[in-house]
Amino acid sequence: MSNTNNIFIITIVNKWTPNHLPVRLETVDINSPTMLLSGAVFDLFCVSDSEAAVLVPGTTDIYAVKERTIITGDDGSFMLDDLLIGNTYCLVETGSPIGYSKLAEPIVISVERAEDGQGELKVLQCEDWVYVIEDGDENCTLSVKNRESYILPETGGPGSAIFYLTGLLLLGGAALYISKNYFNIFWRKRK
Repeated sequence: MSNTNNIFIITIVNKWTPNHLPVRLETVDINSPTMLLSGAVFDLFCVSDSEAAVLVPGTTDIYAVKERTIITGDDGSFMLDDLLIGNTYCLVETGSPIGYSKLAEPIVISVERAEDGQGELKVLQCEDWVYVIEDGDENCTLSVKNRESYILPETGGPGSAIFYLTGLLLLGGAALYISKNYFNIFWRKRK
């Protein structure tokens, strides 16, 4: 504020503070973080205590309202433009990229206001499988690490029959040996 010939000039500076945080969700290979994976399916829940809230799958104590289903595109990512600052969200992986396993537990994130007034993303649950990349443009990237699926060996196939037969022969031989010794002892006592 300054005074020039009894004219007052007042300067007002409005600083815009966002009410949401744009987050880029991406799925990557756990062994190669630069390899983006397409086709991951997530359900996005907003934690709430409203009557419409349901128990989040994979949790025992988090109630939330489902907002939508997200599918990562061909580039392995999806842009979440509307995560409100001050809210907590859950991402439940309901489908994994082909050849990969889905996460066993949901990702719980909190969108908070940082000291500079901008949004800040914090991971509250599932920290071992998720990391946050701040890119400096008031955006951030939430990278979800997926592990390749393992091919389990077949069980109960024809290869197990030989083990069953061997076991039965061993049990039969042991029973014959025991019964032979029992009858020998029994007949000696009678004579």
